[in-house]
Amino acid sequence: MAHRIPYLFDLFGGHISALLVACDKHTTRDAVSRLSDKIGVCVVTTRPGLINTITTIKNTQMAESPLLLLGGCAANLSKGRGALQDIDHMSLFKSISIFIAQSRTPEPVFVEFPIDVLYPFHLVECEVVEKAAELVRSAKTPVCLLGNQSILPSKNRQSMGIPRFLGSMSRGLVGRNNPIRFHHCRKEA
Repeated sequence: MAHRIPYLFDLFGGHISALLVACDKHTTRDAVSRLSDKIGVCVVTTRPGLINTITTIKNTQMAESPLLLLGGCAANLSKGRGALQDIDHMSLFKSISIFIAQSRTPEPVFVEFPIDVLYPFHLVECEVVEKAAELVRSAKTPVCLLGNQSILPSKNRQSMGIPRFLGSMSRGLVGRNNPIRFHHCRKEA
């Protein structure tokens, strides 16, 4: 917001809602580079939003128009692990965007914003942990389904004695002989 961008184009999605809230607070309006002599800014959600801009970004490059494209994406920690709408955006935009939008020959610039950059981890962690603890405390027979996104074992889950049903990529999170470990039987959960 330090650059006082008055207009913003967007293809909305949950991965970029923090950016749109910030724009609203700073009176940036949705909607111009060629007409205003300023850099156009577009913010789009991850995979479907970004993929739908490829033709537009290529046309912007061919028209030599300065454009900053901000795109949401999966959290850094879960990239390449099957996260929601995870895709390698950088490889898609490498040939049609450059680093400086207002250079001698203006072109589009693409900046990727992983969701964990937009939402600080400590805030998300507190909210998720508190809600999860509340759900576990109120559950009659809690179970834990761990899929491909599971990365680190939790000492709290281990000490609570909650049965864990593991996906193939999460099977190493619980010792092979652990009595609360269930593998290849998630449907029974």
